[in-house]
Amino acid sequence: MHDETDGPPSPDALFHGEQALLGALLLGTELNVDTLGPEHFYDPVHAALFAAIHTVDPAKQGLERLNAIVDLAAEHAPGTSASYAHTLIRSCPRPDHAATYVRMVRAGHVRRSVRAHADRLAHVAADRNQPSRVEAICAQADVLNRHLEQLAADWRPHPGSLPRTPATPPAPEPDDEEREQRHTDEQDFLGAATTHPDTLKTIRAYLRPDDLSHPVHRELVRCLLALDHRGDAIDPVTILWEAEHRGLLQSGITARYVLDACASSSFDPEYLACRLLDHAIIDTATRTAAVIRQYTNDITLSPHQIITAGRRTLGALTAVRIRRATADQPDPPPTPPTARDGPPPLPARPVRIARTHR
Repeated sequence: MHDETDGPPSPDALFHGEQALLGALLLGTELNVDTLGPEHFYDPVHAALFAAIHTVDPAKQGLERLNAIVDLAAEHAPGTSASYAHTLIRSCPRPDHAATYVRMVRAGHVRRSVRAHADRLAHVAADRNQPSRVEAICAQADVLNRHLEQLAADWRPHPGSLPRTPATPPAPEPDDEEREQRHTDEQDFLGAATTHPDTLKTIRAYLRPDDLSHPVHRELVRCLLALDHRGDAIDPVTILWEAEHRGLLQSGITARYVLDACASSSFDPEYLACRLLDHAIIDTATRTAAVIRQYTNDITLSPHQIITAGRRTLGALTAVRIRRATADQPDPPPTPPTARDGPPPLPARPVRIARTHR
């Protein structure tokens, strides 16, 4: 079968559009196809025939030209036959509509290429064996973003509503080892932030409660940030009181769990906050790839809608990456004192705890 390749099923209109375009070209229709290449075709036989059409000596005409095209295409796509070339010619209803068939082929390529980039992002996010997983995710996200920008320049926007955001598919569950590591990092952060609440004013600039994976830990971070925002005392008991006011203890969470999670710790909360952001980047990349794949699977969407939706979806991952970069920035230098200010005050911030982990 000519339309059997890996990936989502080819829409019928696209397959027939490819056939119609090739039929028009085999008939000798004059057409500017500078924006089209063999890689734009879904069907490998069609791609081989398109390449052969633009390789065969244009001086050849008629049946000689047709046979030369079929022979050359068969070298790259075995099974290509003269009878199928005649089928393509019969499949072209209006050779003068070839420009529209070109747009159909390019539209199909947009859908497949965006999906391929999303597949690679999902693969990188799931690969725990690479030494720099977060860096690899960011690099692949940049590749996807550049691809979408290039497509946006090629496809002019048109009036119409943006596609509705599909329901986020369930992300693949991390394995037991990774789940346990995230759970430990989150508990260590809660204890470290409770022990060193002075760091919360810095941490809250880049860490969000939703960056944590465990729902109870997310709520405890909200408790911490609320106490810090109000200027209240922060320790395991005051956090327990705040959690009680927020109804957290009515959901089956015990007071002992809260007290243990927020117990005294010698870890550096800023270091642990960065680890939580790394976990958030992995999770967000996985969800982003899944949503973009859903857009590309919706054959009712136009190329412009897929491109716009993909860029919008990728923005969620970009936001987490920006916050992660903010966490890596050094503290701003103090404002130089003036003569009227007198001597500079003593540092209000304690010496950083060594960034070590269990």
